[in-house]
Amino acid sequence: MRLLLPVAAAALLLLLPEGGGASATTRLGVSPKHGHRYSTYTVSFKAEFAASKATKTRYVLGAVNSSDCTRGISSFGRIQTGPYKVGQTVRFVLRAPKSGFCVGVFHGVGHWQKDEGDHIRDVRVGRFAFRVLSH
Repeated sequence: MRLLLPVAAAALLLLLPEGGGASATTRLGVSPKHGHRYSTYTVSFKAEFAASKATKTRYVLGAVNSSDCTRGISSFGRIQTGPYKVGQTVRFVLRAPKSGFCVGVFHGVGHWQKDEGDHIRDVRVGRFAFRVLSH
């Protein structure tokens, strides 16, 4: 429970509008688009920017559920440092936690981030959504 609030806050920050790149409306691929509480979902897209620990760059994914969930995970955030080259496929594999995903629609965004001194450059790379069914 202690981890849920910071993760939810990070996911909500990722969903806030910002002056991202031209690809801010790009739809990221999700498989499956409809699944169940314990399904494993994969979000994938082509890297627009190189990313690696050495360059202090990374891809970040966050999502929140549209329902008023009382059982399961209703938001999440993930980080991938790569390394990724431009054009390479970036994949986030989202495995269901013990409590499962909340039933409903998860809406999320992907970002590329770079540490620049005392601030972080943040560029939105796209949006995604998937539906969690009750049965």
